[in-house]
Parts: sequence; C-alpha cells; structure tokens
Amino acid sequence: MNDGADQVRVAICVATRGRPAGLGSLLDALALVREPDNAHIIIVIVDNDPAGGSRGLVLERAAGARWPIEYHIEPQPGIPFARNAAVAACRDRVDAIVFIDDDELPEPEWLHQLLATRRQFAADVVTGPVLPRFDVPPPAWVTDGGFFDYPRFKTGTPRDTAFTNNVIVNASIFADLKTWFDERLQFTGGSDTHLFRRLHLAGYRIVWCDAAIVHDCVPPSRMTVPWLMQRSYRYGHTHAFVRMDLKQSTRLAIAGAALGKLRFAVSSLIRGVIGFRRSRLIDAGRETAYVAGMLAQLFGASYGEYATRGTSSS
Repeated sequence: MNDGADQVRVAICVATRGRPAGLGSLLDALALVREPDNAHIIIVIVDNDPAGGSRGLVLERAAGARWPIEYHIEPQPGIPFARNAAVAACRDRVDAIVFIDDDELPEPEWLHQLLATRRQFAADVVTGPVLPRFDVPPPAWVTDGGFFDYPRFKTGTPRDTAFTNNVIVNASIFADLKTWFDERLQFTGGSDTHLFRRLHLAGYRIVWCDAAIVHDCVPPSRMTVPWLMQRSYRYGHTHAFVRMDLKQSTRLAIAGAALGKLRFAVSSLIRGVIGFRRSRLIDAGRETAYVAGMLAQLFGASYGEYATRGTSSS
C-alpha cells in the first residue's frame, strides 16, 4: 500500500456495450472529477461488442482528454468476461483498479474520497453509495417505496461485499487470485457479488466511503413494476447461488431464508391492503419475486437476464 507521499497509479475501468449516450455522459463526468494528489490516472474502456460500436466515441474523447483513455474489445459476450478483460488490461501497471458503470455519473470529489479512505483505513477494497438520478420525475409509488434507495453507512464501516458500480480494489489482489469474476455467471449478473464475498471470506478488508458518491441514471423503462420484479428475481437467484457456491449456506438454510422472505412479503401485502398503499403491494410482489429466484436457483433452474440486454450490470 502506498502512503500519502507516494504516487498511486489508478485505472478507472468501464465495461460497456451499446450505450453510447451513457458512456459519453460518464466520460464527460470523469473529465470534471478532481484529480487526486500524487495520483497517475488512466481510463480503461472495455467494449463487449465484437463490432466495436463504441470505438469512435472513445477515440474522439481520448484525443482531448486530460487522462489517457484506452479502448479494448472483449468479443466473448457476458459481464464477467468484460470485467476480466479490464483487469487483464491494466493490473500489472497500476496499484489500484476502480470500477464504475457506463450509466453512472461520479461527483467531482468521488475519486479523491475513494483514495483517501483506502489510505486512511488501509483497506483492500473501498466501496461507496450509488444514488438514483431519475431521467424524468418518478411516479409517486416509486418515491414512496424507495425502490431505488440503498443503505448507506459511516465512512470506515467494514462491509462483507461490494459492487462494481462504485469500488476501488488493490490491483495486487488480482495477482493473488486464480480466478477473478466468475465466468459461470456470464449472463446472470452477480459476478461482482461473488468476487467480493470471496475476498471478504479470504480476509481482505472492505470498507465503506460515504463521501465517494456516484449517481445512477434511472430511465423511465426501469420505473415499472415488471422491471422491479425481474430485478428482484435475479437478485434472489444470484444470492442463492453465491451463498451456496461459497459454502456460506446449505440448501436447507436457503429454503429457510426464502420462507422468511415470504412471510415478509405477506406482511407487506397486508399493510398495503389495509393502508391503501400501492408501494407496499408492489414491495410484496418484489419480495415474492426474490423468493421465486432463490427457489429457482435451489432447484437448478437457469436464468440469464443479460443474455440479450448487453453488458452493463445496471
């Protein structure tokens, strides 16, 4: 780990496919990010499109960028393949690797805060909040249900996982591991959850930085009940896979957890009916979809949310 006097080499890695508007906005936002002291920054773009659909955009932005921007193509479709290609492209040249999604916008102090927390807490991994930024005003039931709100913690709080939508990882970790993002999860999502759970179980230190903020751009297509149900099903499916694959839970324990979730869903349903709150009714459906995903994984049913939708994990 570098101390404050040493230069730290950082790669900001972005996996993308078929979202030029989002990628362009991200590159614009990165141009406004405060340059941390004693840091050498590169940006690594991995296009999960064999045709290289983002090449022109990236090369155009690279011509006038303050930080070098590299462009790579990973022809094998799937989120973990793109993430692994990003790691392979830079891990031998940097001290730390940052991941952010192609539909997100970091705040100006984002990178400085990640690095400061990494140094202050001698952390192997630092992760931070992802706040929703709605493209149009959300329906009242979305706001009432807080369906795009996620927990936040005090900076320095130990965590047992992280996600590639806002995280910095010591590059040396990837030299320690035989495998990185699990390619069995090619189209399901969850390869980041799997990796960071593995790191936690192996004793690596993951901490929270509440000031390292990025904003997730939420289009109207996500502010729908079907989208929320599909996403909850996927979360349940991958949660059960990760817990069982890493020997954190038995099949019986997963079944018990599913039963507990189902009870919560029934409670939400009752509260929604009694209080005439649509958000509670939707939350009951979302919890039920999560349980369905858990049980589907438990009984060996496959699922591939990203098989036709591209690379981003959002």
